[in-house]
Amino acid sequence: MARSASIVMSFAVLFAGAAARAGVIVDLGHPTKTPIFGDHPGSMSRSVVFDALTTFDISAAGIRFDPLVGGASAIGVSIYDVALTGGVGTRDTFLQAGQSYGIVDTGMAFYDIPISQRFDAGKRYELAFSSLAPSNWGKRINKMEYYSFTHPSDSPYTVGGLVSVLDGRMGSFLTNDWVNHVRFETQASQTAVPEPSSLVLVGLGAAGLFANGWRRKRSMTE
Repeated sequence: MARSASIVMSFAVLFAGAAARAGVIVDLGHPTKTPIFGDHPGSMSRSVVFDALTTFDISAAGIRFDPLVGGASAIGVSIYDVALTGGVGTRDTFLQAGQSYGIVDTGMAFYDIPISQRFDAGKRYELAFSSLAPSNWGKRINKMEYYSFTHPSDSPYTVGGLVSVLDGRMGSFLTNDWVNHVRFETQASQTAVPEPSSLVLVGLGAAGLFANGWRRKRSMTE
């Protein structure tokens, strides 16, 4: 009886682990270019525009920077739908915004903001990050990490099979060729498919249950 309970418990733990599998961090940094650092980001939001190649959900979005002395202690992100007219993008629909307060300065690092959003395949989106405290990125108080696109072959580029990242001149409303270093976390799948090794464990467990039941039935008939 104890052995059967142990096997059943193993099944429960196995499938619970698969269902609660954590989301995936997707880094939108350029795969080959070396990032540049600057401490004059000004008051405008720091934006990244991308095309969704498949439908997916995120649970957080982050931007990489260094809050220098007097730098950002709170940041926000706004998500927009980008409409295309004649190949030129414009902000079409504000979708939602998220905020993160009480930032602990850990130097040059990603600072993430919890936010849930679904991106639909075939649509274009903008992630726009802003400093909330103080009320703009300012000069010499935040050092940003970004990529400069100086050649047409630099953009667009695909990340994780999920998105195609554009620079500011590739069919978007932005006017510069800088792209800040950002990332997002996809939401954990609640219907994750067990890996092959997990399936082997399931098979062994099922075999154990069968053998245990057969032995009990045999002992009762002898």
